[in-house]
Amino acid sequence: MSSQLDDWKAAHDLSLEAQKTRITSFKESSEALMLGLDDVRTVLEEKEFQLWEKEGLLEYQEERLLDSEDQEVQMALYINMLAQSMLALNLTLPEGLEEQPYYGQERAHTDDAPNDDAIRRRRRLRAKAPLPAGVTGAYRAHLLAQGRKGRAA
Repeated sequence: MSSQLDDWKAAHDLSLEAQKTRITSFKESSEALMLGLDDVRTVLEEKEFQLWEKEGLLEYQEERLLDSEDQEVQMALYINMLAQSMLALNLTLPEGLEEQPYYGQERAHTDDAPNDDAIRRRRRLRAKAPLPAGVTGAYRAHLLAQGRKGRAA
């Protein structure tokens, strides 16, 4: 066993100078590692911020897309309402509406039809949105004239 102890002592220099060298090199290595880890953390924070900015941009674009889809649906409802009013007054529909009196209905029967969440969101937005003016322009004048005739009779 003493030979093994002598072998171990020979492999591990126990002198004070050798220990100082080992501790110094360990301290330098650990400081370099800590600096490297700090640099990595800084890079990760920058990437996280970039992702956060891109996520915000994507959410904004998604909101704009949903808003434009909502406006399209509102316009389709408005056109349908006007078409029905015109048909009720026995007026001829503008060109294009006769073939397709229910504008926007074709979207409801496609694979990319809105899901339940989108429908609920649209209903919520419609409830918040002010109601569109009932009629405009010459059609409004026609309806006002019809209303006056109805009251006079």
